[in-house]
Amino acid sequence: MESLYDKSKDYYTYDFRTADKAVAHGCVVMTAREGGSFWKEWVKYVGPLVVDPYLNKVPLVTIVRAITGFGGRIRMRY
Repeated sequence: MESLYDKSKDYYTYDFRTADKAVAHGCVVMTAREGGSFWKEWVKYVGPLVVDPYLNKVPLVTIVRAITGFGGRIRMRY
């Protein structure tokens, strides 16, 4: 998160908190969409985090954080 601007940090922090609450309550976002429909959004999401969208050579803790944050954003948007 060090690579993010202050305003972006707020957005990502919100996403992470949303995801943490969902995980803590056992909620899982269900969708009929194909995973590929979110690819462009995923790439845009991880760009500012400086994370390879394919998650190559990314530490597990970073993968989990990026995926849960993205899930939080998708959950709040849809």
